Amino acid sequence: MNSLAQWWRALPNGPDPETWPHRPASLRQTLAFRPLWTGLGCALALFFSQVFWLLHRLSPNSDSVFRGYDYFTLPRCGLAIRHGTDVFTSAETYTHYGPWATNWVTHPNLCVFPGVPLSYLPPFAGYWLFNLFNLALHLFILVHFARRAAGDAGTFHGGQWRDHLMFGLLGFFFPMYVLYHQGQYHSLAVLALMLVFLQPRNPALGFIVSAFGKPLLGPAGLVLLVRGMWKTIVLIVLALLIGYLPWFFLNYSLEQGIHLGRNTSLAPFFDIGSHYLKYNVPRWNQEQSMASFLGEWMSPDAQLYLRYLFGLIVTLIGAVVLRRKPLELAVSLVTLWFFLVYARGHDYHATLLIPVLAYLWCQRPQWYRTRFMLLIAAMYALPTSYALFRTVLGFTGEVSGEAMLASSPLLYYCFVAQKPVATLLLTGNILWQEWLKDKAAEIDPDGHGETAVQQV
Repeated sequence: MNSLAQWWRALPNGPDPETWPHRPASLRQTLAFRPLWTGLGCALALFFSQVFWLLHRLSPNSDSVFRGYDYFTLPRCGLAIRHGTDVFTSAETYTHYGPWATNWVTHPNLCVFPGVPLSYLPPFAGYWLFNLFNLALHLFILVHFARRAAGDAGTFHGGQWRDHLMFGLLGFFFPMYVLYHQGQYHSLAVLALMLVFLQPRNPALGFIVSAFGKPLLGPAGLVLLVRGMWKTIVLIVLALLIGYLPWFFLNYSLEQGIHLGRNTSLAPFFDIGSHYLKYNVPRWNQEQSMASFLGEWMSPDAQLYLRYLFGLIVTLIGAVVLRRKPLELAVSLVTLWFFLVYARGHDYHATLLIPVLAYLWCQRPQWYRTRFMLLIAAMYALPTSYALFRTVLGFTGEVSGEAMLASSPLLYYCFVAQKPVATLLLTGNILWQEWLKDKAAEIDPDGHGETAVQQV
């Protein structure tokens, strides 16, 4: 046992990462940071607008009479665990619990927690409890990064108009409205990323939460590997063995209890996940992905290779090129692989970028506290042109992609392009600020190219 403890103490966990050079502000200083109140007010206004169904027509993902249609997969698969039935067919087996819900398509660990505890609650009591958790997470992100901004008094000066605008966008981040409406557990991916930001010296917990819920941080494991963060890697691997192996080699039913044997019920999980990663549904109004954007001009196979190339580039640059930059920055860049590669991109997916945008604005303001970043944030935060079809153009029900295209091709292509273009702009901005700008300076030491870029 002593030798194991000695081995653990001797195990390296990477070099000391570059850290934020300021102390977080005190509670009093944070509360005096006026943009925080702008953000909190907007976030609460967004939440209560969802409570009273005020803005559901502005997104095809929320333009539905079925509130919580993603949430109810959680307690239903919890019921499947309790009663020893197949979690992947629980949406059909337990239709008596709550309204219509989608089929289960994500990690079965969520069936155990929070699925089982939620299954003991009345349907909509659990739904609102889960949304209160989502609201608390949203508010915490705003407070956390406002504390960082308030601690950098020399830059932020207590908050200026652009800080009010950015915190307003982060607070009234419309994809959060969609996430509330659907009761989407994508918030667990947001939580996982936020945990990485909270503990950059040992981000194991964030990676473990991601792996057990929505494994979007998987490619960012390369960041840990390149930096030699072996203690963190060991903790993550041990947690994955404990959390994943039972699903492969244990079966469970009320009649037989738990018994050894290959679990074949996982096949749908992998099949669906692989398909969603690769292919979109052409002109499906609920998709706002890079695949939908490129699919208007390229064949499925051609754009699949291009998307994978994009994802590979940001992963390698984030892990290798940015290895001496803050870990939060590298993980933020690598996380963009999801928006570049994943084919079934929905409105609520953009909530993953709330902590990313807040981090760049508040902790790297010398590079990202700009009008250009405000534009990128607005493209993620504001509703798409779908809202115009349901308001100005007078459509009285959910509008399909084909109907949008037939009614107004310009607005349809704006709908398809808004989030993917924002992702390309954000990716390009990070690459320029953190890597390409230095390369350009080496080529053009007099700075003429930099001056030209600034003028643009």
